[in-house]
Amino acid sequence: TTARFSGLYGFWYPHRADDSSFLKMLINELKGVVLSMQAIRKINPAAKLVQTEDLGKTYSTKSLQYQADFENHRRWLTYDLLCGHVTPTHPLWDYLRKHDVPEKDLFFFGENTCVPDVFGFNHYVTSERYLDGRLYRYPRHTHGGNGRQAYADVEAVRVNVKEETGIAPLLKEAWDRYRKPMAVTEVHLHCHREEQLRWFTYVWKNCQQLVADGVQIEGVTLWAMLGSFGWNKLLTEPDGEYEPGVFDVRNGTPRPTALAGYVKSLAQNRFEHHLTVDKGWWQRPSRYFYKPTLLPDAFKPVPDQNAPLLIIGKRGTLGRAFAHVCDERYLHYIALGRETCDITDPDSIEQAIANHRPWAIINTAGFVRVDDAEMEPDKCFSDNTTGARNLA
Repeated sequence: TTARFSGLYGFWYPHRADDSSFLKMLINELKGVVLSMQAIRKINPAAKLVQTEDLGKTYSTKSLQYQADFENHRRWLTYDLLCGHVTPTHPLWDYLRKHDVPEKDLFFFGENTCVPDVFGFNHYVTSERYLDGRLYRYPRHTHGGNGRQAYADVEAVRVNVKEETGIAPLLKEAWDRYRKPMAVTEVHLHCHREEQLRWFTYVWKNCQQLVADGVQIEGVTLWAMLGSFGWNKLLTEPDGEYEPGVFDVRNGTPRPTALAGYVKSLAQNRFEHHLTVDKGWWQRPSRYFYKPTLLPDAFKPVPDQNAPLLIIGKRGTLGRAFAHVCDERYLHYIALGRETCDITDPDSIEQAIANHRPWAIINTAGFVRVDDAEMEPDKCFSDNTTGARNLA
């Protein structure tokens, strides 16, 4: 990943953007891994290597399949080199030689194999890509090419591709290729806390199923524990955003986020958070750049699967604002007016709770306009004080 960002994309120092620079950096990095492990094992023969790398895949339209095939060979290069698999019969041998990698460097890895003890994979919602020559379908910033064809390079999650996508088939592919212990070494989503919970649950459950199917997965890592600064700009510009992780450190003291308690409960097999029952944004129809035609049922609404959040006072400004936030966060909610839940009437409250069985209630009912409150002080007290007490 570092070699790609520094040598192929030009994001990081020394800001090169060509295959030869990328490969030179990659070879140097991996030689460093091999020689470091050799030196470490002279002191500690039992030392283990956990090697990490991005785990993704490239999909494409038919006319760009050749480019997708190339990218899908190149994604394994780190591990293929360390394992000594890059020989003259390797699909990328000619590519490596064409771009100035000496044979002696390639033979070095065959003579000094350094198979990782754990194959670590970092998987993000953007790790899978889709290549499409129909530029008009996609935002301008996704437009690029390979010198031979112009195409859009977009997140595969934004397109309804034909193949099975997601972390499960990718981990299975890695397992079938190497048959070595694996771990998911980075799990993070830059989004609000509900989607962070859903993303971790998505990865966790897929890994659990793979383990049940016989795949050796040693662990799942939340990254980063204390959050990250500037990754929304790939550390290339100032004033990047802070993305909370298991802890939020913005006030100077690490504060446990929703992830902290949830992950602890999962580790102790205690409970599953009700907010993780719903699908994450990467699984919902709203994610697409355009309406897909491949799978007609992709846009069918998903029935509510969990208890709702009750919003009392659906017609007021505050009630509508809470409903809007719930829509943005894909939270199942029901907004009630006075006719279905009168907070001044305890029986009405009990009936609403019995009917909907909510996991939480937000009270937005009551007087808002000061002039009206002054004209009807008893009613204001009943709605704003007695009603709130009844709910509590």
